[in-house]
Amino acid sequence: MHEVAAIRSAVAQVLGAVEAEPCRRIIRVEMAVGVADHADESVLRQWFEVCALGTAAEGAELTIEWVPAEYRCFDCAHDFAIRRPVDAVACPRCGGIALHTSHSDLCEVRSAVVEQLAISRPVES
Repeated sequence: MHEVAAIRSAVAQVLGAVEAEPCRRIIRVEMAVGVADHADESVLRQWFEVCALGTAAEGAELTIEWVPAEYRCFDCAHDFAIRRPVDAVACPRCGGIALHTSHSDLCEVRSAVVEQLAISRPVES
């Protein structure tokens, strides 16, 4: 997975959603990322901060939901899921080599929390 491209796309998507109302500030962005993409959480967070600089998303909290990946062991045919990114996947039962069986190239924005900034207007009598 290319973390930089994924985060740039996510920030652009969120900014596009609030573009019509520039008086808003994005407080939190919630993303879903597939474990099988081998993304590095600290890299995702760093690039989110960089891509959000100078935008309505600057300072927003990034919440990452890891979407599990399913594997099957070549040696013992054990099916199992990995819920957090790991460098190498070995069967938890026998230690054998595992094959990724579910396709989860996933890196998407699930939601964003936006704050409406108060605008002072004269009160009509």
